[in-house]
Amino acid sequence: MRDIEKNTRPLPQIPLEVKYNSNYFTLNLVKSIDPTDGNYTMGITSFNTYNSMFNITSANNVIPYFDSLSTWYDIILPPGAYGIDQINTEIERQLAEKFEFTVSPIVLEANKSTLGSIIHLSDGYKIDFTQPNTPRVILGFDPIILSNSYITSQRKVSIIDIHRIHLCCDCIIGSIRNGFSSNILFSVILNEPPGAKIVREPNLILYKHIYKLKLDSISFWLEDDDGNQVDMHGETIGFTIHMKKNSSL
Repeated sequence: MRDIEKNTRPLPQIPLEVKYNSNYFTLNLVKSIDPTDGNYTMGITSFNTYNSMFNITSANNVIPYFDSLSTWYDIILPPGAYGIDQINTEIERQLAEKFEFTVSPIVLEANKSTLGSIIHLSDGYKIDFTQPNTPRVILGFDPIILSNSYITSQRKVSIIDIHRIHLCCDCIIGSIRNGFSSNILFSVILNEPPGAKIVREPNLILYKHIYKLKLDSISFWLEDDDGNQVDMHGETIGFTIHMKKNSSL
């Protein structure tokens, strides 16, 4: 009877609210948790941040173009998180600032039918996507020189190059990635475009076993599918952890 009573008592439950804005964060616990007195697990009940991963960097931010006076220039996109509309806005801003155009001679738009992109060029204008460090892959273009007034991309746009992020934790086991054990606590499939808010509240909480003998602190970081650390560029990452002690018969 005593064993039955022991196993039917309410189990210890520990909620933790976490917020941080760095690439690697260590949460120092006010009171240490001793998991050796039982089978403790943890899971994520909510997760939120903004998609602030940069898809435009110094590796793909140059748009070389030829104007109607036969002069080559470069549009340099500041590194950041861009959608098609944001790239077009920056192109128009730089051209208007440089040449005081009221109508931009280069216009970029999404092709909603093919999921690619469309570039409109005024007479005499060209874009050289054969050069290095252009955003042609993101925009769905082959390495060619664009010279027609209306050009559709050869492929779908690839605005998001990271399609899933993983919240990792240094005190858990129970996850497998590519056939190997990993520290993944929670995974997020990305459907949101750059700059959009990401909110997840899973209906089914997947608990992972805590293997550390004593918890004074817990460290967290984000990785992509290849195990590379994800840089959120100072954006706040917030989530709620539910820790619980499982019963043992």
